[in-house]
Amino acid sequence: MKLFKKHAPLFLSLMVAALLTACGGGGGGGSGGGSAAAGVTVVPALGAFSAGVRVEAYDPVTGLAIGDGATTDATGTAVIDLGTHASSFILKVSGSATAKYFEEGLTANGTDTSFTSNDVLLALVPASAAVTKGASIGVTPLTHMAAGFAVNSLSDLKVNIPVGKDAADVMYAAIARARYITGLPVQASERGKITLNPLLAPSVLSATTKASGINLSQAGGYYGLYLSELSKAVSTENTPRSSLDLAKSLFNRAAAIKTLVLANTLATNSQAVTDFLASADLLALNSAAAA
Repeated sequence: MKLFKKHAPLFLSLMVAALLTACGGGGGGGSGGGSAAAGVTVVPALGAFSAGVRVEAYDPVTGLAIGDGATTDATGTAVIDLGTHASSFILKVSGSATAKYFEEGLTANGTDTSFTSNDVLLALVPASAAVTKGASIGVTPLTHMAAGFAVNSLSDLKVNIPVGKDAADVMYAAIARARYITGLPVQASERGKITLNPLLAPSVLSATTKASGINLSQAGGYYGLYLSELSKAVSTENTPRSSLDLAKSLFNRAAAIKTLVLANTLATNSQAVTDFLASADLLALNSAAAA
């Protein structure tokens, strides 16, 4: 955090520049090109989820549901059928009265935490050739933050599409902003393997798998490690929080910044920016990245 504060002025100017890029207002545009995703596996990930979590896909242009959705099984995953939908979509994960997720940072050994019917996580998925039947996609606090830069609200999953752009453009820009703000490197190094990739399902821990740890040779290993470190960071704050608390806060911060962008009033001294710079959210992100 000290290093970050030392370079805060540069960070602020770069962040505002990045947030303003490709962020125009207005309507129009389609939902973006891509190949059909007849069925994909969705992996909600704060820690491993239980059965009973609802997973749905939405069209970012119309805001309407695609297909019938599905519910997570005992492995904490759900397979959804998108039929012939061949463009960008948004994943929505909704809780229930019985749904749980494993919060590694709470208590010495972690604990199962409620994911209620009022709880939601989102992920933006710019469709591409990689989104095919059998693909596994993660829905995490970081994808939820990225969604805050794009969707109208948690209850209105349409995105604001600038003239000359499409939904995929908006999604890629939102994901890039979230990745930039979290400070996750993109170079081909060991640390660079931790990426915010909307097509990547992280390896997540549960009460039964925690002892064996995370296999970093797997594609989602480093992503899962990062999520575990986020859980530890927020659970050790003066007022402990959960990964879900962090996800909600990051979404709200992104949405506040998006509002300024659309109004063309975003600046380095904007309250939403300075509040984020001084927040426990940023400290948690920095702590996880450093770990």
